[in-house]
Amino acid sequence: MELDLTRLTMRHIRLIHGIGTTGQISLAADRMGISQPAASRSLGEIEQLVGAPLFERKVRGMIPTPIGALFLHHLDAIVGELSDTIESLDTFQKGRSGGVRIGTVTGPAVGTVVPVVQALRAESPNAEVSIDVAPSRELVYGLIRGDYDIVLGRIPVEVDPRQFDMRRGHTEEVRLVVGAGHPLLPEGAVSLDALRNFTFVTQRTGSPIRTAVERAFMMASLAPPARTIDTASMVLTMAFTRNSDAIAAVTREVSELICREPDGPLQQLSLATPIVLDPYHLLVAKSRSLTPIGGRVFSLLAERLKVG
Repeated sequence: MELDLTRLTMRHIRLIHGIGTTGQISLAADRMGISQPAASRSLGEIEQLVGAPLFERKVRGMIPTPIGALFLHHLDAIVGELSDTIESLDTFQKGRSGGVRIGTVTGPAVGTVVPVVQALRAESPNAEVSIDVAPSRELVYGLIRGDYDIVLGRIPVEVDPRQFDMRRGHTEEVRLVVGAGHPLLPEGAVSLDALRNFTFVTQRTGSPIRTAVERAFMMASLAPPARTIDTASMVLTMAFTRNSDAIAAVTREVSELICREPDGPLQQLSLATPIVLDPYHLLVAKSRSLTPIGGRVFSLLAERLKVG
């Protein structure tokens, strides 16, 4: 006889599995929150579909028949897979698993994103997080394309800000980093005029740091530095400054990271006139919904920006 088990329901499966694991139809019924007569009727329906008894009624409980044992063997795999699926869905919905893609400019990458990801790992070790550090223009257009879920950056002037949900970030301060033997280090607080004849290692024209440096010089009625090395690579920036008299323009967070040792190979210059950047923002696209883990990361970032 060809079996037709298409009418089997999850309720049927749970009942058979419950009887198989407890050996008692009453206990299986209690687990399911149904009466024992209702469980008995359901068992009868299942056995009619299978075309054979699945259990023998003994004094000490219900023992699987050979067909019942085979049935239970396959049910164990189904129930186990279902339990794993339910657990995965539960952790995903609670923001404890899944993935989130973050794009950020350099300053908040160090001071904001790193501690947030560390906090997330502590509560959600299975979360998958990717982080890209890039200029704001690349990040914002990447957010529009769907390359990122969350971005910390500045919105380019040609981009309509109404397509984003945003939280205001912080104004960043530019710091100037030099090698330990730089001739300006003993000078104390140096003026912008004293910097003009040195090579600057900075990001390309139009980048926020480059713009802030050039604006500071022009506000002081000075021409911006004529000699520059354009690079967004922190490795190259550190190499140039360690081995020459070049001056690197970086954010405060980066400067504090690479100049931690008082007598280390890289040092901060003291500036008589502070150089500041326009504030960055915490951005998500209105056209897409964040996953639970993405929403959790967004909340953690927003909280840190509010406190910081």
